[in-house]
Amino acid sequence: MISILLAVALVIVLIVAALVVGVLILGSRMNRGVAGSIESLKTSGHPGRIQEILALDDTAAAPQLSNHVFFVRMQEGSLERLTGAERAFRLADEVLLEVNNGGFLQYFTNTACDHAPEAVEALTMIGAARTAALLEEAWGVVGSAGRAEDRETRIRQVLELSEEKKTRIAGLDERFYQDDDGAALLMPFVRKRQEDFLDT
Repeated sequence: MISILLAVALVIVLIVAALVVGVLILGSRMNRGVAGSIESLKTSGHPGRIQEILALDDTAAAPQLSNHVFFVRMQEGSLERLTGAERAFRLADEVLLEVNNGGFLQYFTNTACDHAPEAVEALTMIGAARTAALLEEAWGVVGSAGRAEDRETRIRQVLELSEEKKTRIAGLDERFYQDDDGAALLMPFVRKRQEDFLDT
């Protein structure tokens, strides 16, 4: 009887071990697949890439161009690598993505805020005067809390804003959601300045 129990226990241990090894192998393959996808994005710059992106409709082209500018042109790093038009696109795109995702408070707690004054200029350059004015007003409400160079300090300061300031910013969020002119103007700006958007 004891030998049967030991045999059953051994079979269970072997099955569990096989499952664990299978999960580890699958996880490793998935990680390599994700890493490969990111690496593919980083190296997908090639002659004609901008033309491929601009052949898409605006809804499909905008996220493709956003990825291209960030992964290929910026190489996940410096804005200094970008042309003026690419830089305007990137800064305006960051505002639109952050505010649509979590409001102006999210924008001011993320690294995109490092370039808030220039983002106002970028939005103006693409023709999004209303969104530029909202960002400038939100920047004024946040005040010095949004200007700390250290991100952790900035996050803490923004989260500790008075309820009155948070309410004012929430009102700006609502105005943005109702009247965002940036999204509609971003890709037309790119199409007008497409010679300034580089493949690699």
